[in-house]
Amino acid sequence: MVPFIETINTKEDLIDAAKEGYKLYTDKKVSKNDFLIYFGFIHAEAIRRFYNGNYYQVLIDAGFNTGSEAYFSAGINAWIRLDEGVYAFPPFASSKNIIPTTYLPLQQIFYGAPGTGKSHTIDEDTKEDNRIRTTFHPDYDYATFVGAYKPTVKPEDRYGLFGKDSVKMKDEKGTEIKDYVIVYKFIPQAFIKAYVEAWRRYANAACTDKDFYLVIEEINRGNCAQIFGDLFQLLDRTNAGFSSYAVETESDLQDFLTNDEKYKLDIVLTEDIKNDNGKVIATAKNVMNGKVLVLPPNLHIWATMNTSDQSLFPIDSAFKRRWDWKYVPIKYDNTDWKVVLGDKEVCKWTDLQQTLNDLIYDATESEDKMLGDWFVKADSKNEINEEQLVGKIVFYLWNDVAKVDAGRLFDLEVEKNGRKRKVIFSDFYTIDGKVNAKIVEDWLKNINVLKGETVEDSEPIEPEL
Repeated sequence: MVPFIETINTKEDLIDAAKEGYKLYTDKKVSKNDFLIYFGFIHAEAIRRFYNGNYYQVLIDAGFNTGSEAYFSAGINAWIRLDEGVYAFPPFASSKNIIPTTYLPLQQIFYGAPGTGKSHTIDEDTKEDNRIRTTFHPDYDYATFVGAYKPTVKPEDRYGLFGKDSVKMKDEKGTEIKDYVIVYKFIPQAFIKAYVEAWRRYANAACTDKDFYLVIEEINRGNCAQIFGDLFQLLDRTNAGFSSYAVETESDLQDFLTNDEKYKLDIVLTEDIKNDNGKVIATAKNVMNGKVLVLPPNLHIWATMNTSDQSLFPIDSAFKRRWDWKYVPIKYDNTDWKVVLGDKEVCKWTDLQQTLNDLIYDATESEDKMLGDWFVKADSKNEINEEQLVGKIVFYLWNDVAKVDAGRLFDLEVEKNGRKRKVIFSDFYTIDGKVNAKIVEDWLKNINVLKGETVEDSEPIEPEL
């Protein structure tokens, strides 16, 4: 039972408390991450009551807009575990099966519009030495995710007429001759590499950095049912963080986990793995010898999903419910970036971004196609040049948004060969493939975003060499 009483009684009081923390953070009196995990833990009850299903909105209401929601979730999740009686207070492990971790969500999918920084958000909470990253795609399958036997080349000594009963053959310089033969060997992929490393850290009492992360980029670009296969069953977790169900290991994989010099599961477990009711999920012996697979509580599986992608594999509801879903919003943070034509600034990136996103929503009634903060990346001078503007932004809008309903995005007429007609994409370039600055300028004027001095010359901009 939670050993303290919530002191917040209204939504306004909750926002004010969060604002106080934001001020402490901006005054550099506390770490942002420290405050968010503390705030999420202390006021989890009020957060769930006033922001049911949208916890992160309280951070936005308080002024936080630079990420670190994972630490906020960690505090809330720790409170939930106390409330459910998993831990006593002061906190201690009620079972040797439970190890201290950062309490970041075990399985979550970061989703949002293109360029919102989903991968960057994951990178902020993980390190290069405690994560393995893979990317799903249409040809990705179970063998690519887990591992499979593949042909490889192995050197073997060459012997005389009677094989190994003969002496080893040597060349004229006295060097032993090697023959390279093709053999088949089990090659582990991202899942098994992460699985082994997580169990090793879990079982190593001297390890201080227990958590390990399997990061899956673009999870909806692959057929998840095919890729996960029987591993799908492992995604259900107990309150202690283990898989709720074990999966029998195929013989070739079991042999690999037992005998491979680099990846064998050389761990020592002293207790069986149990579910929330105390029933044995898997014996320690069967986990150690690789006979069954069970996810340890320090293995986090985090994924990204671009909501604008089309013609991809659907994710069914049974798969979805096994993940926490974290929305990564567009923050309009890059206020120092500017859009230039030639050597002249024509507008701020955030002004163009906001204007286009409003027009995208008007045309599609959806946020999925909106431009994230990192849809394009400014150069070292914080400039987005005309090639990026047309080649990335205009091209994306024309092909992914305007093909259904352009709305006001390209409500522009041009005069060609003495007659007026609607603008087409090729008008943004000249016949020799250079950006047509005049058309770009007219387009920016038409969507009411052009600022300051403009390009007067209608000649195309010469690209920098």
